[in-house]
This record gives sequence, C-alpha cells and structure tokens, in this order.
Amino acid sequence: MSRLIYLPVPAAENGHADPGMAPFAAAPAVSYLAPAPPRPRDYALVVLLMLAAGAVGAGAVEYGHRAHETSPAEPSLTVPAEVHGRAGEPLEVAATTTGRRVVWLSLDPELALKPAGPKSVWAWAAHPGRYRVIAWSAAGDTPTTNVNAVVVIDDDGKGGSK
Repeated sequence: MSRLIYLPVPAAENGHADPGMAPFAAAPAVSYLAPAPPRPRDYALVVLLMLAAGAVGAGAVEYGHRAHETSPAEPSLTVPAEVHGRAGEPLEVAATTTGRRVVWLSLDPELALKPAGPKSVWAWAAHPGRYRVIAWSAAGDTPTTNVNAVVVIDDDGKGGSK
C-alpha cells in the first residue's frame, strides 16, 4: 500500500492568509484529501462490464460466421468445349464461373497463354493443330473441379487437325 502525504493548507481558519506564510498569501485555500478506498460495488461493476463486452464480441463473431454460410455450397465453372482461331493470331477464351477469377493452364507447350481478364485468357499458336487447355476456379474456400477445353488453330479459322 502506498503512503499518503498530506501537505499543509496555507490559510488560517478564518480564510485569511497567515502572516507567517507571506510567500503563500496570494495562494487560494487548497485541501488535500485522501482518495476513497474502492468499494465491493466497484469490483462488481468492472466484472459486469467485462462480461457484457465478452458477450458482444462473441455475438459479433457468430454473426460474421453466419454471413459466410450464405455462399453457394458448390461453385460452378463452364468453358466452351472447343474454340477456333487462326494461326499466329490471339484468340480470347472466356469462362463463366461463380468465383472471382479463373486459372488457366496449357497442356501443350506450343500454345501460349496470357491473361486477358479475371475470367478469360488470350491463347495463340504459331502452327495449326488442336491444343488442350485446363481451367479451374474457387468460390469462398471451395475449389471447382478442373474443366477441359480444346483450342483449334488452323490457317482459315474454321478448325483443323494436328
């Protein structure tokens, strides 16, 4: 426990300055009181406020968890089965998904891919042929299954064989 120190008050009982305390003559009368000891009611109030804050925090966590439950259970992803283009020219392949973006992978090294947007990709090849592409996505924390597409490149843009 700390030690309390009480300082003298520089005024007489009648409110006038004491002649022996000349430097303090202009100072107002000040009393130094000891702080009141804490009461059991104060401790109970602190515990009650801590419980209320914990309940509000737990409710916020539960509400945030329920907000995520409204997302679709199974995400979807569709791409065209076959896309036709001309040799040496870029061709855009677009996907439809419930996710925010689609990841693309070319299974054939002759087909070059470059992102065209969050759900589409530019594909091109220098030589005619049939090239395989895989795409996948995710919604929330659930990934889609991968989807295959074929990019058909030939000299006239109508489709050809490798």
